[in-house]
Amino acid sequence: MKERIEVGTPEAAAAFAGARSRAVLLALAAREQSLRQLAASTGLRLNLLHYHVARLRGLGLVEIVREEARPGRPVKIYAAAARAFFVPAGLAGGETGDRLSSELRERLARARARSDGEGTLYFAGEDGGPRMRRLGGDGAAEGAEYWSLLDLSRAEAAELAREMAALLARYRGRGGPSGRPYLVHAALAAK
Repeated sequence: MKERIEVGTPEAAAAFAGARSRAVLLALAAREQSLRQLAASTGLRLNLLHYHVARLRGLGLVEIVREEARPGRPVKIYAAAARAFFVPAGLAGGETGDRLSSELRERLARARARSDGEGTLYFAGEDGGPRMRRLGGDGAAEGAEYWSLLDLSRAEAAELAREMAALLARYRGRGGPSGRPYLVHAALAAK
């Protein structure tokens, strides 16, 4: 298995846009697995795994590393072609970010629908101007979203971007056996 591969086609880049194919690929980047093991680690049904693994193999992202003998047909053991994959922004064409953004919006909407007492209070301020305030919820359970308009210099914006990347890096890989995947998006753009 290579340490890192740069994805070279739009079709291969698109594999990273789908949550299922991305989960399968990254599970196989973590360790070699049979389809049954992969079903246990990803929670996907075997028929879906057959489809995704075959597609990823056709794209050169997954390979059969060995076959284990057993009565009947041998068990194929799969692995990702690399531990890490670099997808150039030009190949992703915004599709990966668009799909992840859409998935994040859906998951936030579901989390908000399940929350009790959380919402936004709209009211007129003492000066008669419109006001709003978020109420309830600590943002720790199913989802949270934060927005802010900040006046920053270029240097401050660069510093904030570095701090956001460092914060995400500190939490990457922390989940243990009871961990649950969370989709996290941090963004910074000049207005």
